[in-house]
Amino acid sequence: MNIVLHFGTLLATIIYFWKDLLKAIDWRFVKLGFVSSVPTAIIGLMIKKYFDFDHVALWVVAMYFALSGLAVFITHIQLRKHPSTEFTMEDVYKQINYKIAFLIGIGQGLAALPGLSRSGSTIAVAALFAVTGPTALFYSFAISIPAVAGAVLLELHDAQIHDHDILPYILGSSVAFAVGMGCLFLMKYLFTGKARLDFFSYYLWILTAALLIL
Repeated sequence: MNIVLHFGTLLATIIYFWKDLLKAIDWRFVKLGFVSSVPTAIIGLMIKKYFDFDHVALWVVAMYFALSGLAVFITHIQLRKHPSTEFTMEDVYKQINYKIAFLIGIGQGLAALPGLSRSGSTIAVAALFAVTGPTALFYSFAISIPAVAGAVLLELHDAQIHDHDILPYILGSSVAFAVGMGCLFLMKYLFTGKARLDFFSYYLWILTAALLIL
């Protein structure tokens, strides 16, 4: 079922950002994306190989939820310092250098762990280095495209999909696409620096406490 979710959100990302992605067909952006993708691929493959996703203790998931809450809280503080409602590709090149791109890639790779948000991790890393919200949001989702596309291809290779199973996959992808589009529109507002992102971090910490009590 992961393949369904990945494909739906991948399609939503491409359609939502299609105009900006066309502008990103540039050697400078390709180099930044490559620098981010290398650590993502290495860390992601190591986690997939050595992490047992079928036997994860609740306290481990709780810890990752707590870290996600911290990432959101840091993002909230940083975006309040650097509010912005729009971005251009020049903002990307001015605000994100190779070091930041590499660290963002590490954040994206670690998000393969259960309970860690991919977008939350990457945007939090970007925000730490004073990257504005709209710029961080675009870069986070732009670099997710090769990572998610790679995951879809890997899962498609391993999946055994029969003709009579195709309808649930279509419905699942459609729902994932609709939810993904809705989330992107919401995130565009949330990451301007004007919204109260800290409320979501409190929610994650309450969820952490609940898991630890269980």
